[in-house]
Amino acid sequence: PTPCDDPSNFTLEFESRFESGNLLKSRSHHPVSFPVRGLHDYQLTLRPDLYTTKHTQWFYFRVRKMRARVTYRFTIINLMKSSSLYCHGMKPLLYSEKAAKERGEGWRRAGANIQYYQNCSQVRSYSPPDFPYESDTCYLAHCYPYTYSHLQRYLRQIPPAGLWEFIHPVHMCFVDLEKTMSRVVSGVRGAFLRAPVSV
Repeated sequence: PTPCDDPSNFTLEFESRFESGNLLKSRSHHPVSFPVRGLHDYQLTLRPDLYTTKHTQWFYFRVRKMRARVTYRFTIINLMKSSSLYCHGMKPLLYSEKAAKERGEGWRRAGANIQYYQNCSQVRSYSPPDFPYESDTCYLAHCYPYTYSHLQRYLRQIPPAGLWEFIHPVHMCFVDLEKTMSRVVSGVRGAFLRAPVSV
């Protein structure tokens, strides 16, 4: 039998090799200091943002081969902020492919017993998501993903008159956005900033 068919196998499959995914590595972890029976614990390390001083303040990755009604705990060991909205009740976002197909459900906040605290030099976030289906494909994110492709699709909807630099993919660069906006006529710029975003 395949690992997913084996009822004794609770190993998850992590992936982030897709647009905006930023999980660097994961490993199964069984803490000696506070073992919990039936808990499947994973330590996650995020890939730092490019062209920054190693910032890691958000996450976006995929998980497969989970068991329904099984407790998993994800510990992200390299988030950089000393405090977070997770301390005030915020939950990570969960997207289930099966829930989307069967119920038309999109991204939703999920998880329980979420903790975020600084321990020595590491900031740790414990975030156990509740996976609703067996062997589902789920995505977990800090905030609603908005990728470069989403931005390109949105910008192509804007009339080309006066906004050619935004529409042409070669000229779209996040670091030059402020400089480009300064060259757009002020009335058009205001309309662009007020336009609704559809994902």
